[in-house]
Amino acid sequence: WVDGAPDRARQVTGAAGVESKSVPRRRSVFIVHSNAVKPLDDARVRQARNYAVDKQSITAGLLLGYGNPIPSLLGPMYLGEDKSLNPYPYDPAKAKQLLAVAGYPDGFSLTLNAYSGPRPSDKEVAQAVAGMLEKVAVKVNLTVRECGTYMDAYRLHQLSPPYFMSFGP
Repeated sequence: WVDGAPDRARQVTGAAGVESKSVPRRRSVFIVHSNAVKPLDDARVRQARNYAVDKQSITAGLLLGYGNPIPSLLGPMYLGEDKSLNPYPYDPAKAKQLLAVAGYPDGFSLTLNAYSGPRPSDKEVAQAVAGMLEKVAVKVNLTVRECGTYMDAYRLHQLSPPYFMSFGP
């Protein structure tokens, strides 16, 4: 059982006497934001954030191909998935254009809250997202907490958006 640890899955793949299988899961990892807080109250800024993140690169590089970018919280294993939606493509030029049209030609700053663990790649994914946002002039103050501390803050409503979250069995 190597849940959420693609590097460990690669270690056992092909080992003598070991059978390894990759199976679909229903876990979704996403960023929660508030539409009531500037600048994320502007749909163009939220769209720019989506265009700025190379989800395929994160999946291929950090997750070693284990996983698929999905266009919403509900992936293909959930009743109610909208099959007509596609994930935003990676397009940093479009992200910069949308930011400029929204009144942020020089970008803006934000704090992004993330957690370290329980999956080994959680922190690295947050760092990659922050780096990609920086490339389109969104200065990110990435705050990473240990998962237990993070979830305590979440339950006590002490996390301010945007912040990473996941759900699924």
